[in-house]
Amino acid sequence: MHTYYSGYYHGDTSKMQTFQVFPISEDYELDDYGLLYNVSELEHKDAPLATHSFFPHPYNSRRLNIPLPDAWGEEIFTLMQDRADEVSSSDNFIKYFPGVCIKPLLEGAVIGFKADSSCIIRLYYSEIQGEAVAKTFDFPLVDSTKQFNHIQSNRDNTSLNSLISQNTTLSTSETADIAYVQGGVGIMTRITFPDLERLYDLGAGAILQADLVFEPIKNSYNTGEYSLPGTLVLYETDRKNQVRNILTYDDGSVIKPVVSVDYNYHEETWYRFSITNYLNHELTNDAFSEQAVLLSLPEERMRSTVEHLKIGSFFNRTHSMRLEVYYAANE
Repeated sequence: MHTYYSGYYHGDTSKMQTFQVFPISEDYELDDYGLLYNVSELEHKDAPLATHSFFPHPYNSRRLNIPLPDAWGEEIFTLMQDRADEVSSSDNFIKYFPGVCIKPLLEGAVIGFKADSSCIIRLYYSEIQGEAVAKTFDFPLVDSTKQFNHIQSNRDNTSLNSLISQNTTLSTSETADIAYVQGGVGIMTRITFPDLERLYDLGAGAILQADLVFEPIKNSYNTGEYSLPGTLVLYETDRKNQVRNILTYDDGSVIKPVVSVDYNYHEETWYRFSITNYLNHELTNDAFSEQAVLLSLPEERMRSTVEHLKIGSFFNRTHSMRLEVYYAANE
């Protein structure tokens, strides 16, 4: 089995890693949204097909090679020679061999690999043409939408230990006025604007400019393993924390923050979202008091990394989140 490093890693890559490769024992379908999640699970066979130990090299384009048993390769080759039903079509082969699950055997760094057609299982065989000619046949990853990372987290003895489901909301009053975003395990920050309707006390009008500004906690980031996310996104949500539409500008482009990072003194580091259109629209919504936004990594980064962010809440004394609003009342 050959797969290339993506360049992403988190943790100590100087330690040996051990991976086990398990054949998946069931075909599977995506959910109604065409997705699989970090909490999705699939049945796989009890015995690993292969176990491989190695020292990771995620910072270059090298390929990781995991040897698979010769007996398993001979089984596949025999099916091909016999033109068996299992290999008569792609659909039949997927039913016979839905895929693999790769698990770490021991604790170690989080290592990223490319989930594309460069990820292959290569069958080596010889063809007799007077003499033996070495040849190969590749089985590539053909549908990357069915690749996902199942990540489990242990929040025992942390301020986040009560986060047990998507519907759970934990107030920052219970986390020392610190909010969190974490890839891989799906942690997002829910932001509400409970006093915004008080703008109408100034008279009917409209918001001219509204910026949501927040600051990462000092010393929670660096230029290396704990670098800050390059960008973030905001999603509309409801009382059940369902992820709805991503916030966009009028032209449909995704709202992305302006980012300032001070890695030297950690004094002028902040993210600034312009959410003027969103708030003007929501102010006309009768159910505005039930609305909120979710601060998150972009979908691909949320699914494929463990990037994280610690920011101050509205009530944090040194790194307070704030909503800067310019409002024009009608005369």
